[in-house]
Amino acid sequence: MYRMSQKLLRERSFSGRSCRTFYLGLIVCLLMVLGLGSTLHAGSWRLVASIEKGKAGIFLHYPLGLNYDAALGRLYVADAGNNRLISYTTDWKPLKIFDAAGQLRGPIGMVRERDGSLWVVERPINSLTFINLKLRKVERHHLTLKGRPVLVDKMTLWKDRLVILDRATGKILMLRKDLTVEREFAPGSRNFKGFFDLKSKGDILWGMETLSGRLFGFDASGKVIDTFVPKKHLPQPVSFDRDAEGNVYILDRYMKKLLIFNRDGSLRYEMLKKGFKPGQLSYPWEVLMVGRSLLILDEGNGRIDVWNR
Repeated sequence: MYRMSQKLLRERSFSGRSCRTFYLGLIVCLLMVLGLGSTLHAGSWRLVASIEKGKAGIFLHYPLGLNYDAALGRLYVADAGNNRLISYTTDWKPLKIFDAAGQLRGPIGMVRERDGSLWVVERPINSLTFINLKLRKVERHHLTLKGRPVLVDKMTLWKDRLVILDRATGKILMLRKDLTVEREFAPGSRNFKGFFDLKSKGDILWGMETLSGRLFGFDASGKVIDTFVPKKHLPQPVSFDRDAEGNVYILDRYMKKLLIFNRDGSLRYEMLKKGFKPGQLSYPWEVLMVGRSLLILDEGNGRIDVWNR
């Protein structure tokens, strides 16, 4: 009788564990279908590097701009607090430091032309600065739009044109070679709040609206041909990017989080949190996709964290 009771007890225990495992699996599946278990996807990213210094070993001080040159395989960081630009290799090692012989003033962004010349935004003096490296020549330009100063902010090269964000009006401006405005990019909606970030992706120029996090995609004529609306309130979205599958990554400065959305605007998952350790955020400012790597520039912590999956 004792042996039989033990056997029945083991069978019942096994049956109980099987039921618990079954129902647990069912719950997880239901959560994932409903989108509640999607945070599990954040675990697919791993921190592989934290960029904190330049080649001379000097720590970054208020880094405010990222640019990746795919032709050279170089990452450029605008280190505003140290008045310098720094290039890094594809394994995120510091390569060169450039400060235009001490002439740079608070650079917050840059792009590199095909001939090797640079365009740099110097925020303290509101200059769109052209640097001819071969001739060692620096030219500063102060732009205007309809008689008013343009507050030059983020920029990119798109279709052989320099495209900038005017923080004063919230519009994206395409410039001619002589730096006059060739085209303005802004949706026609009355409640448009102005752009806060921009990215060029193939034939589409994307702008992210201030506060709402809405994205507007333009063709070369300035027509809106695609839109994205996040189905979650974002208190302070400051930067965005899109991956090859069309997923949208939005960095929120207030929440200290990176939020990843599906094409339809539904939230897939969130990652990162407030803190000062590598992989945590203080005052995040920019997100940039480089191949399969995800770069997060954190102004407050003075570093760029690199995540791979």
